[in-house]
Amino acid sequence: MSMSRLPPYSQQLDIRDLPNVYVRAGSTFAPARYSRLAECLCQSWLDIRPSAIFGTSVECRCQSFLDIRHSAIIGTSAVCRSQSWLNIRPSSIFGTSAEIRCQSLLDISPSSIFGTSVECRCQSRLDIRPSSIFGTSAECRCQSFLDIRHSAIIGTSAVCRSQSWLNIRPSSIFGTSAEFRCQSLLDISPSSIFGTSVECRCQSRLDIRPSSIFGTSAECRCQSWLDIPNSSIF
Repeated sequence: MSMSRLPPYSQQLDIRDLPNVYVRAGSTFAPARYSRLAECLCQSWLDIRPSAIFGTSVECRCQSFLDIRHSAIIGTSAVCRSQSWLNIRPSSIFGTSAEIRCQSLLDISPSSIFGTSVECRCQSRLDIRPSSIFGTSAECRCQSFLDIRHSAIIGTSAVCRSQSWLNIRPSSIFGTSAEFRCQSLLDISPSSIFGTSVECRCQSRLDIRPSSIFGTSAECRCQSWLDIPNSSIF
């Protein structure tokens, strides 16, 4: 069957032997395996169900709602784009590189594991839930609200940028290098542990809560208000 003749509303597409996969709008991914390259395009709602395994490269685009369920394993490279709402459910595992873009709400649920490099961009709200594990490099950008929940583990290098509010919840662990930039409010909650190098920049208010532990080097810059309470260890 040619790519142009795939049924537009298939409930299950088992095409693991084909090198390229094109799924039309309205298709639902049931548990299935895909071989090398998968490209998913949808105008309304793209739903990737549990135990959907993808191979080398995956690109998912949706104009309304892109939902990646738990236990969806994606291989070497993953690019996920949505104009409305992008939801990555628990235990979604990505391989070497993941690039995630959303214009409205980007929600990374608990126990989502990412590999070597992760880049997250959102125009409205980027929410990284507890126990989200990122590998070597993570770059998070948001124009409105960037929320890193407690117990989110980020690996060697982390770059977090937000124009409105950047909130790092308790017990967020960062590895070797962390760079935070925010134009309005940067809030580092208690028991946030940082590794070798930390650079914090904020134009309005920079608040480092008690028991925030920083490693070898820490640089904090703020144009308006810089608040470092007691028990912050540098």
